[in-house]
Amino acid sequence: MRGSGQRVGRALARATATILAATIAWPAGVSAYSRHDARILCAALPGGEKSNQCSEWRAAEAAEDSAFWAMASFFVAGFGVVGLLITIRQTRHANVISREIGQAQTRCYLSARDAAIQFGADGSPILSMMVKNSGQSPARYFQFVFEVFVQNHTDGWEWQSAPQALLEDPENHDIPAGADERVFLSIVDAPLPQARLSDFMLDPILGMTVTIQAAWRDVFELPHSQVWNFGHGGAANPLDQPVQLSLAVTAAIVAVHDRD
Repeated sequence: MRGSGQRVGRALARATATILAATIAWPAGVSAYSRHDARILCAALPGGEKSNQCSEWRAAEAAEDSAFWAMASFFVAGFGVVGLLITIRQTRHANVISREIGQAQTRCYLSARDAAIQFGADGSPILSMMVKNSGQSPARYFQFVFEVFVQNHTDGWEWQSAPQALLEDPENHDIPAGADERVFLSIVDAPLPQARLSDFMLDPILGMTVTIQAAWRDVFELPHSQVWNFGHGGAANPLDQPVQLSLAVTAAIVAVHDRD
C-alpha cells in the first residue's frame, strides 16, 4: 500500500508541476505553445476540456483568430483603397485627355492675310487685314494692336510708332467659325511727324515692318494670342493708297535683324 501511495503521489506531483509550468509560461494565451500542445495540456488538467484554464486558452485562441482576420481585412481594405485611388486618377487623366481633344477639335484657329498699311493726312498709320477663322467655333472678344517700323532709305530716316497695349476688358467682337473678316485699326496718339509725310510724295524706297499682336477667347473661355509679322520693301507712297504687306518679306527682314 505504501509503495502504491508513493506512486500516486509522484504522479500527482508531476501533473501539478505540468499545470504550474503551463500557467506561468502561457499566461496571455497560446502564443508560447502550438494548439496541439494546448489540447494535450488541457487533457492533463483536472476537469479536462471543461476546466477554467482550458476555457481561457480557447478564448485566447479565438482572440488570436479575430486579430489575424481583422489584420487581414485591414490589408485587403487598404489594397482596395489604393486600387480605387489609382482607378480614380486614371479616370481623371482620361477625362482630361478627352476634354483636351474635344477642345482642340472644336476651338477656333485664326490666321491673318492681305494686310495693308496707309498713313492718313495727320500722320496716323491705318492698318487693315483679313482675319480667317478656320476653326469649328467662333473666336470671341477678338482684338488686336500693332506697331510700325519705317525705314526711309531714300532720305535716310527711321520712325517707329509707340507701343500699344491690348485691352483688359475688350468689346465682344466675334469672328464666326469658317468666316473671313476684314478688320481696321489706326494709331492716332503718336502719328508720324508732318515733316516726314512730305517725303512719301516722292515714292521713296521704304522698308516697313508691321508687328501685329492679336488676342481672343474660345467658346470654353480660354484665352489665346498670336503675333503676326508683315513687311514691305521697295518704292511706295503710303499717303496715296494702302501699301500691301507681305508675310514672306517680313520673315526675311526679321532674319536680317536677328543676324545683326
